[in-house]
Amino acid sequence: MKNKYKNLENALIAIGEISEKNLEDLSNNIDEIIENNITDERTISLIYDSILSIEFIDDDKKRKVFYKLSNYCQSFNKKLADDYNEILEEDLNYDNEEYWYDDLEYEIVPWYEEGMKQFESNEKKYLKSNVKFKNYFLKIKKEVNTLPELNELSKEDLQCNRMFKDLTYLVIRFFNEVMTEEDFNDLKYRPERIKKYGNKALKDMFEYYSDKYKI
Repeated sequence: MKNKYKNLENALIAIGEISEKNLEDLSNNIDEIIENNITDERTISLIYDSILSIEFIDDDKKRKVFYKLSNYCQSFNKKLADDYNEILEEDLNYDNEEYWYDDLEYEIVPWYEEGMKQFESNEKKYLKSNVKFKNYFLKIKKEVNTLPELNELSKEDLQCNRMFKDLTYLVIRFFNEVMTEEDFNDLKYRPERIKKYGNKALKDMFEYYSDKYKI
């Protein structure tokens, strides 16, 4: 009887290892999909279905890979992403709305999201004028005393502090000027790269514009 249970345990371990490998392969497939900007609905659905079909895997690991795909899918086919989010909710029997925002911490960086929101907003359209942007930059440079650590800013910090919002906009504007269009657009899918840039983005941004405007 003891050997029987041992054999069963070994079999379950083997199945778990296979599931881990399958999930890892799917994660790599998603990276390739994002890198090549693949938006074919049939392909995306196939990957979604493959993730959902994996069993004997830790739920958190499954969620992380699932939301990497879902966050990408939201950018071009929100309905498809929302439909599969509901399926995952039923599959894992958890509160999807609450978990969605928690899980996004794997994939988004608050200062970057705030900066992009400002960069794309109508409120900042007037700053497309180089003269107006220069005056805006000079105003912020004069007002700022101590540079915050971007990667340590929470959503709450950014909502409550106008200066933090202005600084994140300046960093995104800086990225947009110095990066290729492809690299800039791809950055939203690279949270680890965003955080790496965040370590010195403010310093680099101020140096860049100070040099550009001969300050």
